[in-house]
Amino acid sequence: MSHRKFSAPRHGSLGFLPRKRSSRHRGKVKSFPKDDPSKPVHLTAFLGYKAGMTHIVREVDRPGSKVNKKEVVEAVTIVETPPMVVVGIVGYVETPRGLRTFKTVFAEHISDECKRRFYKNCSARLCPMSSIQAPLAGGKGSLEAGNEPHAHMVPVCLPLTPCKGDEGLYRAPPPTLLCS
Repeated sequence: MSHRKFSAPRHGSLGFLPRKRSSRHRGKVKSFPKDDPSKPVHLTAFLGYKAGMTHIVREVDRPGSKVNKKEVVEAVTIVETPPMVVVGIVGYVETPRGLRTFKTVFAEHISDECKRRFYKNCSARLCPMSSIQAPLAGGKGSLEAGNEPHAHMVPVCLPLTPCKGDEGLYRAPPPTLLCS
């Protein structure tokens, strides 16, 4: 039992509870928005990180308001979205206990940095991804021929998109400087 004589507001925000070390240093998408089957295939979510806040001066266009056509200062949030490249697709089937992984299809060309992020101690011979990519070396036709019979069984498809800004999956060459 505490010994406070009078009540007082609590100290600290409850939004930061539990105060413990995070299990992962990168955020995780725990739920996706509902997908509409009538719309074409598209990305339903994209990962972004809150980098900070700042303020802007903007002109308000709200007829009937006191500040209509006047400049106001507002707080804005800066969200960073790292570069993203799709390296594969995972198909899921519905089971009584939820979604289960059905098949994973990787891209034909995957950089070594990406392979290292998927598998620890990955070399050319021991990497499981090399056995998956070998049948796909024939081109686009061999990829479609192997996956057509299962297309009707997979209601949910999610892309494999490892994103890391500093290593980069397909880094652009540095710009060349022209001196005259």
